[in-house]
Amino acid sequence: MTGRGRGEQVLRNGQITLVDAKDLVPGDIVEIAVGDKVPADVRLLEMQSTALKVEQAALTGEAASVNKNALYVSESQDEVLVQKENTMFAATDVVYGKCKGVVVKTGSDTEIGKIAKALTETEDQDSPLKEKVAACPHTPPPRLPRFSCLAGLAIVGPAYVTTSREATRDAARCCA
Repeated sequence: MTGRGRGEQVLRNGQITLVDAKDLVPGDIVEIAVGDKVPADVRLLEMQSTALKVEQAALTGEAASVNKNALYVSESQDEVLVQKENTMFAATDVVYGKCKGVVVKTGSDTEIGKIAKALTETEDQDSPLKEKVAACPHTPPPRLPRFSCLAGLAIVGPAYVTTSREATRDAARCCA
């Protein structure tokens, strides 16, 4: 069982065997108990305790552990994750109880796998502030050599001090 380092107790072809979580496939029957990390998205088949609670904050953001129920039947196919009482999700922790369930999704097909995939596929985008600063014509080029900046300050510095109020107003109008 995950969390204990022995593998998952899986019922395959009528035999209970220990299998690494990475080797699970949809249709495997697994036994999960308190202290275990759920190895895949699992639909509950049978409760082996009076209650089953899962800590799924990493997936849904819920602070408290969530009750799961093997007898729950969904009214809709488009149910949000927090409403799926008969499903345990990969990478969540069982904090109370014991159950048997059938593996329905593994790897990147799990809910946590979809999130991980979405995070790695995002494109880098400029923030709105960067876009505004780039659109402002009074901004200097992104990289000026240090010497030219210092020389410019030495030559233009005294004149700049007198016109700094006007330049500040111009820049504020441009970037507003």
